[in-house]
Amino acid sequence: VYLDGQVVNGLTGVPFKAVSGYLTVGAATHNVKVYVAGTTTGPVIDANLTLLPATAYTVAATGLVSAGDLSPLVLVDDREGPAANASFVRFVHLSPDAPNVDIKVMNGPTLFSNVAFRGSAGYDEVASGSYDLEARLSTGGALALSVPDVMLMGSESYTVFAVGLAGDG
Repeated sequence: VYLDGQVVNGLTGVPFKAVSGYLTVGAATHNVKVYVAGTTTGPVIDANLTLLPATAYTVAATGLVSAGDLSPLVLVDDREGPAANASFVRFVHLSPDAPNVDIKVMNGPTLFSNVAFRGSAGYDEVASGSYDLEARLSTGGALALSVPDVMLMGSESYTVFAVGLAGDG
């Protein structure tokens, strides 16, 4: 990963599903280039991203290199969190071959409905505690993924990402 023509320390040879910590970057429009590891020609992402002062962001590489549709998704993060007995939760759909999904609490309410690829939903306030979450197809309601024992601590903000290919399980 290159920022304004310079390799970003700690972001070389980044494996699929990796998440870095926050990087300090000045407020401005920055050029971001992502190359297949070991190369410096033919970037798979070449994008200009405008970053505002005093704002935290998550930037995710979305899509498939093999399909030639890799692109950045820029999300504004909530770093403050809610009251002590609640959490903020958002969901980001990054599975390129999966249809729209609903995120539900098992045997409970739907937290996010009809979220499409590269879509995000939230932040919604949820009581702190342990939850068994499910991703269900928005059309027909079939279970796509079960995620048991998700612990949400009070005064925290969380992002749940759906990644990978549905066809690969």
